[in-house]
Amino acid sequence: MIFGDKAKKIESYVKKRKSAKIIPLLMDKKQDIRLEAIKALGEIGDDQAVNNLIIMLQDSDPEIRRQTAVSMGDIGKDVCKTHLQNRVKVEKDEKVLEAVHDSIMRISKLVGYIK
Repeated sequence: MIFGDKAKKIESYVKKRKSAKIIPLLMDKKQDIRLEAIKALGEIGDDQAVNNLIIMLQDSDPEIRRQTAVSMGDIGKDVCKTHLQNRVKVEKDEKVLEAVHDSIMRISKLVGYIK
């Protein structure tokens, strides 16, 4: 299956809010597909999406971790903020750290911690 087909499927799954169909794509061979799956889970934001994004925060690819942080910020739940705060302690990549900090701030504003 080529990228376009998988990308269209991801789009369809987002519209139907089927995170379970997207989760297997987190382990796709192609980084582009993995990134699209992470973005999609950020849009859906259900418990399955959050739980799998938490795992993706530990991926070896910094771009995957960066997009995961962004998607967790999009979800905006306290549990996402907690895991992002824990990531700050161990993350070495500057771009990932920037995304983590940005997402923590966005979540804080969403849940009313910062005005």
